[in-house]
Amino acid sequence: MSVALACRRMKGSHTAEQVNNIILMIHDEYKINNLTILATVTDNASNFCKAFREFGIDKRNLSASEEDGSDEDIEKDISCKTSGILKCLPKHTLNLCATTDINKTIKQDAVLNNIHDRVLGKCNKVWKALNRPKESEMLQDLLKLVPSRPVETRWNSLFDAFIDILKIKGNGDRAFEILEIRHCLIETEFLYIEKFVTITTPLADSLDILQGEVSAKGEIAAIEK
Repeated sequence: MSVALACRRMKGSHTAEQVNNIILMIHDEYKINNLTILATVTDNASNFCKAFREFGIDKRNLSASEEDGSDEDIEKDISCKTSGILKCLPKHTLNLCATTDINKTIKQDAVLNNIHDRVLGKCNKVWKALNRPKESEMLQDLLKLVPSRPVETRWNSLFDAFIDILKIKGNGDRAFEILEIRHCLIETEFLYIEKFVTITTPLADSLDILQGEVSAKGEIAAIEK
């Protein structure tokens, strides 16, 4: 079970030092210190890794420190540092595979890259047309759903949007007529989307599992504007 304690807007550069300062500020507000924190879980972004590498403590070495100083000195030292880090490697690494690595692979083949760009270009026309309420409602009546659109910060949204594009296939001519799109997707382009979805399904399923939360509650406190 997870409970959200705080959400902060980070102004300026997201440096390791600033990450560390904001985490310590939140800890201080809730009277939390590193004597009560087992570890901090984050992804393997370089600024977070650096923050915990330079400013964090390793509790495995705490027993040795206790022999060298008083309890008061140790507690003061601990309160100025973030806890140890547990990097959430799979999710972040899979996201990189699903975005950067896939795009690099596609760009290595000129023919594949041209097909991918052409398909994305036509899909973008569909996604932009869905911003028009009238056309969106008419398409919903035809397909019994409103196709989803990709979100830049979430790779799975492109996968989900491609799946919805495939649902247009059976009503393609009428769907593109409703959306007032002249150069619609052709059979070979629908086939490309099908192959893309098939190949990337294991990645998408894995990311859905890693991004899921079985039980989460609580309210986000102190949102800084």
